[in-house]
Amino acid sequence: MRKSICAFSMTVAMAAAAADFTFFNIVPNVEGDEEKLAAEMAEYHRLTGGDLVLYMLPCAPEGKPATAKIDGHVASYRAFAAACREADPGLKVGILIQSLLGHFVGDAVVRDREDWQRSVTSDGMAYRWCPLDPSFRVYVKETAQRLAAERPCFVLTDDDVRDINGECFCPLHAAELNRRTGRSR
Repeated sequence: MRKSICAFSMTVAMAAAAADFTFFNIVPNVEGDEEKLAAEMAEYHRLTGGDLVLYMLPCAPEGKPATAKIDGHVASYRAFAAACREADPGLKVGILIQSLLGHFVGDAVVRDREDWQRSVTSDGMAYRWCPLDPSFRVYVKETAQRLAAERPCFVLTDDDVRDINGECFCPLHAAELNRRTGRSR
């Protein structure tokens, strides 16, 4: 624990000394509370000088069609950004695309979902969306385009675009491995 605290303190000290260091204030989207959240961000700006706000939008596909979730996110972001401009024109409002592939394991979280390929662990467990699935890729592209069309000052994508449970053993990944190595299944 002591090493972690020292490392964190050192990181903060180094960051504070860097001329180009930027703090982002991440705000979870709460549809219906956009004006309240914007007022809180205006107060945050007044108290800290921090003017960059990222509105967190969990974009892992859920439901059918998966794009319906994004419809709500776009409307909520639009309301939040407008409320921020009203509350404090000095705020810069961006988007944090959170949980794009999904952080869930198994089917317990998302029962009604698109029929896209799921990533598969070496022991055969399906857990989140496979980034090689063509339909999932279209969803990602369209989601990014729709959010970018709102003209946020900044877009940050959560780090879940990495692999969580080891390599994916789904049919799409197996086929791609075979294609690249010249082997057939």
